[in-house]
Amino acid sequence: MCEKGSDALRGQWRYSLAWSGALLMVRLKLGINQSQRGLLLNVAILTLLSICLIALSLHLWKLQESKNLTQIWATAESKARSYARETETRYNKMSQALTRLASRGSPRDETGMANWEEDAAFYIQAFEGFRSIAWVDAAFLIRQIVPIQGNETHLGKSASRIERLPADVHQWLPIVHDGKLEGFVFAMIDIASFLSPVLREIDGHYMLQLSDEGLLVFESENWESPSEETLLYETITLQDTTVLKMAFAPAAALLQSGAADARRTLAVALFLSSIVITAVYFARSYRAMARLNQHRYRNLFEASQDAIFITDLEGKYQDANPAATRMVGYSLAELQGMAASDLRLSRDETSPDVLLRMRTGGGMQELSLRGKEGQAIPVELMMSPIVEGGTQKRVLGIARDVSERVRAEETRLAMESSLRQSQKLESLGTLASGAAHEINNPLMGMINYAVLIADKVEEGSPVKAYSQVIIKEGDRIAKIVRNLLSFSRQDKETHSPAALKDIIDNSLSLVGSTLRKDQITVEQSVPEDLPQVKCRSQQIEQVIINLLTNAHYALNVRYPEYDEDKIIRITARTFEKDGEDWIRTTIEDHGAEIPEDVAPRIFDPFFTTKPRDEGTGLGLSVSYGIIKEHHGELTVESKPGEYTRFHMDLRINNG
Repeated sequence: MCEKGSDALRGQWRYSLAWSGALLMVRLKLGINQSQRGLLLNVAILTLLSICLIALSLHLWKLQESKNLTQIWATAESKARSYARETETRYNKMSQALTRLASRGSPRDETGMANWEEDAAFYIQAFEGFRSIAWVDAAFLIRQIVPIQGNETHLGKSASRIERLPADVHQWLPIVHDGKLEGFVFAMIDIASFLSPVLREIDGHYMLQLSDEGLLVFESENWESPSEETLLYETITLQDTTVLKMAFAPAAALLQSGAADARRTLAVALFLSSIVITAVYFARSYRAMARLNQHRYRNLFEASQDAIFITDLEGKYQDANPAATRMVGYSLAELQGMAASDLRLSRDETSPDVLLRMRTGGGMQELSLRGKEGQAIPVELMMSPIVEGGTQKRVLGIARDVSERVRAEETRLAMESSLRQSQKLESLGTLASGAAHEINNPLMGMINYAVLIADKVEEGSPVKAYSQVIIKEGDRIAKIVRNLLSFSRQDKETHSPAALKDIIDNSLSLVGSTLRKDQITVEQSVPEDLPQVKCRSQQIEQVIINLLTNAHYALNVRYPEYDEDKIIRITARTFEKDGEDWIRTTIEDHGAEIPEDVAPRIFDPFFTTKPRDEGTGLGLSVSYGIIKEHHGELTVESKPGEYTRFHMDLRINNG
């Protein structure tokens, strides 16, 4: 079959070559123009390729069909031998078991009979194929049979009546005691049940038939009288007495499946051939289109007004458009010897992790590039991975100069800040100024006269006590005026990096003695390695002192004397919010809680729950304003009977 396929292939090749040669001769004789020549050449190439691929597909079909049938017959031959030996082995094991049963002699009493029945039942269960096992006496009469159900009519009858039941094989084993024949062990084997392991394994893919001296003993349900050329024969010898002839052959469905598999091979080969032909046809068109698209891409790349950079995975520049070279001031040759990190400003605070995520997953970020002259170039940078063959090969970066927008934003923020400050001064500055002129002068006179009175009168005099009350109340009014002035003043101090640990320590140094005096313990958990924050240190100290003072007051309200829970806890940690790094400072106490109806108003100016002589209502409002000016957040949470926590959240870089 293989030689015929090769001859057919050679014939097809000769035919295709002759046909192609004829086409070329026609082309030369016609003297057609160049475009027509190109068209005919393509047709000739595609036709020749088609013929070759079809011939190859047919050859593969026949080769596969021959291979499949050969493999099926080889497998059938192996299975036939294996099943014959397996059948002999199983039959001989059953014979050995019956030999052991016969060697025990005939049952002589009821106990012996019960033991015999138990052993016979065990063998029936242990070996698939036994129909029944009987004890036949020397007179050839059945004395006992297992199982008894369905066999009652055979008891006491001659064994010859069941010796030749259809589809049965019988075994006789003599029972000899002291040289005297006492009877036989007679076993009936159901061929269909005996062969069931083999039938289950062939699973309808093969056909099996057994015959004894020309008489049919058994055939599988799928036996369909196969042709003689597909039959395989094996001899099965049972206990050296019975010889069965086994006919074995592949089922028609199995042979058809081999042919169908070969046809599928032909279909796949033809399909792949059509793909190859189509690919060859479009290759030339796509090649020209690719050159055109490449030219168009390069034109877009060169004409883009946005700076476009292409780097490898290590950040080395591979290409850049003219807008990019104009932006940074480097030529393309200079950029190709540089890395992306060379254009990063040393003071640019964009996290390297953010840039890494953008290189691998894409994204957009505002940052500043360093020009050739060292100037800062604020840009909006978009990165996108370039994937080739399922693997990222390069990184595309598109940068848009946003200098004008940044300047406009700075101008807008400055104007908004100025407007807010003007509005604040308009509302509170007038009040503070009026208080300074209209209150401070008479207030100072009042306090001075009260001091003079206190100095003139004797100790213990009611007048001295009254004058001291006047002095105390006057000082309280002066404090209110100072807070108003502080609240309305536009501080000129600049933001600079500062360690939060130092700010907290400075604040505790100012109020620590007062806390210790009232037996309050301060527990501090502020890591030394916290990043620095941009802030006005004195203003943040003012906020922390105010929060510590409030906690001090709340603890004294709940615990007038010493208590082990009279503790202020100060903690600080970093966290991320909206892609920015923050530091949260928490001041917690277990003093008097903040009622739910009071919590929404605690940051309002002049609102206080303290007695008139202990609070002005400006401490938290001033603190809230300071944190807002730092682009941070000041929040509070309070759980009745458990804790009150003030959270001061500051951006590490507040812009």
